[in-house]
Amino acid sequence: MNIDYLVVPLAKSAWPEGRLGYLEDQDWYCALRYAIRLYTTAKYDNNLVVRLLTASGFQHADSSLPEIEQYRIVLEKYAFTEGEDYILLREGIDTFTQLDAIFKYAKENHVKEIHLVSTRLHYLRIRWICWRDGRKNVMHHTPKGFGGIPRLSEIKNDIILTILMPIIDILGKRAKFQAYVASRRAKGKL
Repeated sequence: MNIDYLVVPLAKSAWPEGRLGYLEDQDWYCALRYAIRLYTTAKYDNNLVVRLLTASGFQHADSSLPEIEQYRIVLEKYAFTEGEDYILLREGIDTFTQLDAIFKYAKENHVKEIHLVSTRLHYLRIRWICWRDGRKNVMHHTPKGFGGIPRLSEIKNDIILTILMPIIDILGKRAKFQAYVASRRAKGKL
């Protein structure tokens, strides 16, 4: 399949356990809603072959559902059809492996443009990883206006990782960092 425009809301801890406020006010939900607007504009205003895709193979120990299922539930609420409007890749346990799965899919499906949509606290880290990995044809987006409520327990980690990620990469420690993250994710932890 040749896809003109791939809109990718990046998975960001979508399970409800441990979050404050209404579902529609969560940062991941606001990013997904923004991605839906990008998708709709590209599909109906420009008559392009467009797909919305997200990737996650993670299930938090406190959650009753895999993270990816939270996205499926919301997309179906917006009357999206899996396979026709959106694709869920049930792989990737962290930002790195999710991006790897997304770019592999994009290459296999001859995607012309990739539009990554992330939460505000994830945005700079995503830009760094894409730049560092030499990812081309990527546009970066974050919701305008109210960007949603982040999970309070993750705010500190997101800020620290935004600063540390370039240092980790420059020191050549990404593989070691990924191994550490993988060991935590195997236990259902962030």
